[in-house]
Amino acid sequence: MLGALAGGVAVAADALGAHLLRATLTEVAMENYETGVRYLLLHAVLLLSLGLSVAQSRLRWPWQLCMLGILSGTCLFSGGLMLWTTQGWGWARACAPWGGSVLILSWLGLALCALLFWNHRANEAVGIPDQRGAGLPHGSLES
Repeated sequence: MLGALAGGVAVAADALGAHLLRATLTEVAMENYETGVRYLLLHAVLLLSLGLSVAQSRLRWPWQLCMLGILSGTCLFSGGLMLWTTQGWGWARACAPWGGSVLILSWLGLALCALLFWNHRANEAVGIPDQRGAGLPHGSLES
């Protein structure tokens, strides 16, 4: 749901930039604004697709933690750039690097989640039980 809302905000922000802000902002400010909108839309699609796929996962919390990072990083990065360029708030500009750092960490977390998920799926496909001993009969011990 948050991905869909972020996508709607991105489209509205893009329309605002194209029709109202282009005449008032400098070229550099407009480029920064468009970067914020582009990142917002990109991460909205990511959040939407993750939300749909995480519902299929048995272990959701690592994915949800990454999604929280994506959401907060996008708010800080894109929101910071868009507020700085439209309102001139210096503190908002300072949010962008923090948001970018959170986004980088979240993307790395997603890579780790995907690696663990695919490794687990590959092991299941060939009949290898997971490390916790799932699939072993009760009372049996591995030697």
